Amino acid sequence: MPADSRYELLEEVGRGGFATVYKARDTRLNREVALKVLHEGWSDDPDFVRRFQQEAETAANFNHPNIVGVYDVGELGRRPFIAMEYVPGADLESWLARQDGPLTTAAALPILEQIAAALDYAHERRVVHRDVTPGNILVRETAVGPQVKLTDFGLVKALEGNRVITTVNQTLGTPEYMAPEQADPNRRADVGAHTDRYALGIVAYRMLAGRVPFPGGTISTLNAHANLDVPSPREFNPAVPAPVEAVLRRMLAKAPADRYATAAAFVAALRAAAA
Repeated sequence: MPADSRYELLEEVGRGGFATVYKARDTRLNREVALKVLHEGWSDDPDFVRRFQQEAETAANFNHPNIVGVYDVGELGRRPFIAMEYVPGADLESWLARQDGPLTTAAALPILEQIAAALDYAHERRVVHRDVTPGNILVRETAVGPQVKLTDFGLVKALEGNRVITTVNQTLGTPEYMAPEQADPNRRADVGAHTDRYALGIVAYRMLAGRVPFPGGTISTLNAHANLDVPSPREFNPAVPAPVEAVLRRMLAKAPADRYATAAAFVAALRAAAA
């Protein structure tokens, strides 16, 4: 890949369906950054490139300790990129895989609290993430416990409208974490802050039960989110307290109005249920 005069690519650190992430050095400011570079094929539509950059600029205006900072946008060999804060560590899915089974509510709460703070901050500014998953949550171990940062604000919104979605593999978002209004093509106009809160509920379920309620990433997963009640987390981890399950079920209600009104309210309810 052609190098940008400002950024020296050091190593590839991640690859997804839409982009590759590199650890890079900003030669102008002499600091490490994460460079998210879109794959070929996503950069041929000038309207999409403009939309992608606008969404990155929106995220660049955020200033929150639990949101990955966005520094710059540009192109590498005609492929749009976003230069972001480099966060050493792992994504939450990898971090959870290293734990000894599901987390207790007490262990999950500090992580969920930080994600909730990031989401409420964005929602107060009328920005919806649309893909809140463990893969977009970065975890760095510190002396006072895990520090969490949410990344990829705006990427799904920018990708929407660029292509006709015809298969589950092209679905914009992650089926296992999709709210009913996202999973049902007839309801996608209803996507909003409540959609992110549902996804946060699934993240909490994953942490406490040790798995997502509807695994597989298939059309049946989308149908399940749209139409089925989630199975009890106690089915997979009997140690989940019944009051905690009740809080999860409210956050995972099919009707957005039945969910908690803020992410912080959800975490507060979890804390009270676990007391």
